[in-house]
Amino acid sequence: MINWFMSLDSTSKKLLYKALYTSPLMAVPSISPILVRFEIPLDIFLFAFVTQSFLVFLIWAINIWIIPRSLARLNERQLVLWRYVVSYACALFIFIIVREVMISWIESDSSPIEVVNLPSKDRPIPYYMIVLSFSINSVILIIMDLVTIQEKKAIADLENSQLKLKNAEIINMELKQQLHPHFLFNALNMLKNLIRKEPNLAEDYLIRLSNFLRVSISASKSNTVLLQDELNLCIDYMEMQKTRFGNTLDYAIHIPEEVVSAGFVPIFSIQLLLENVIKHNAMYKDAPLQIQVVYDQKEHRVQVTNNIQKRETMEDSTGMGLDNLAERYQLISGDSIKIESDEKVFSVSIKVLSK
Repeated sequence: MINWFMSLDSTSKKLLYKALYTSPLMAVPSISPILVRFEIPLDIFLFAFVTQSFLVFLIWAINIWIIPRSLARLNERQLVLWRYVVSYACALFIFIIVREVMISWIESDSSPIEVVNLPSKDRPIPYYMIVLSFSINSVILIIMDLVTIQEKKAIADLENSQLKLKNAEIINMELKQQLHPHFLFNALNMLKNLIRKEPNLAEDYLIRLSNFLRVSISASKSNTVLLQDELNLCIDYMEMQKTRFGNTLDYAIHIPEEVVSAGFVPIFSIQLLLENVIKHNAMYKDAPLQIQVVYDQKEHRVQVTNNIQKRETMEDSTGMGLDNLAERYQLISGDSIKIESDEKVFSVSIKVLSK
């Protein structure tokens, strides 16, 4: 029995639950007029109640399992019509059979029940029997259709969510692997100049560039990385930018070691925030661009802050914008990035994930 129940699909389980608790509820109002009409004693009400509950549950079972299997070969349009025809016919047939059996049993000598004004088996089927079977079966069909519609909607919503997630993962993977050609051109051009003028510095620059490119190419393996790894990537990126821009760019990272070694963030998240600062701000020797990467202990967020020095032309970047980070972060963590700005300072923060 348990194995049979566990083998049912979610819709059948929900319908079975509905059948179990609605059968007694529908039994009471359906037998009350009959008890009054034929002056059936109250001492046999429990018997009538149990019998009618079983009868309603039987109609439930026929509608849930027997009719769908019997009409499985029909197409969808035929199934809609014949499902209702067969359902109402079966319900009426069951009520008639039960009526005949009950009358025969009560009339027999072995029956302990004595009923005044008992209808004869020779009497035509009373109209209330048709109305009763139609009413009970209609309620059952309405409940079944509502449950089925809700279940289909839930499945459709789940499939849509999974489809959106898969689509976002594909886009996310493509974006993580994307390296803006202008960024690569500038990096290689800088490397060429360093090789000619400062070979020792060029070696360090090449190591940092290779580390950055290696992470960019292999980034599709995971959506999140240890904060320590992300900060190492950021240091490589910022040191390359400092080599390019010199003293016009200054940065500092102040995050507790216990957070660095235990926290996780979406890959390229902090690096993208740093890149976004450089892209939108101008840099001067007498007014360098200052970037701070700090940790907010109260909100458990990494915050990237900079002084605002808007530039007229945009700096080339790796091609992954702040909007993409916001969407990617929402998909991964369910949280949103926090942006704050005034006339002098601009900051963006993301919550550190536990994994």
